Amino acid sequence: MKKPGRNSKREIASRNLKAINREEFKSDITRALQTSDMQADTLNAILRETLDNHAPLVTRAVKSFRNAPWFKTQVKEAKRERRAAERKWNKTGLHVHREMFISARNRFNSVVCSVKRQHYLSKLSSAGSCKELFRVTDELLGKTSGSPSTTQDQGTSSFLNFFTSKVCKIRENLIGSNGDVQHPSFAGISVEL
Repeated sequence: MKKPGRNSKREIASRNLKAINREEFKSDITRALQTSDMQADTLNAILRETLDNHAPLVTRAVKSFRNAPWFKTQVKEAKRERRAAERKWNKTGLHVHREMFISARNRFNSVVCSVKRQHYLSKLSSAGSCKELFRVTDELLGKTSGSPSTTQDQGTSSFLNFFTSKVCKIRENLIGSNGDVQHPSFAGISVEL
């Protein structure tokens, strides 16, 4: 099975169970159960059909994100603690719970910084040569290595365009309005060999 990429999409199916009218749902189930036998497959079909009527199955595509390579269990635990403290503070609104949330948030941020630092230092220190160091740096920065011929072609074409336009501008300055070439005067000393 292929791991989902950073921007891959996957299909999920869900039902809006909060929007169900409970009384209608209950009456539909009791009416369906009174008219049928009590077999398991029939019961399953009746419940599924009633649920589809009240809360139809909706599928949608969502982005699937991979965790960062530095995302470890200690980061996950700190994140869980931060979210729990935030939910508690939002639920009660007490100053004490706000302080608990702030300390959990600060603890989470420090854990993330230290784990990231350790990850990147280990990556960079594992590079044995300069070539390997540049490869690791490009990998960490997300740079893709384009083909050298493409970048060289772009560089030479921009170089050519620059000097072509420069020569054209110089020619335009040398040619007068009537089309005669104006020779710039030189007021220096002549040298004879």
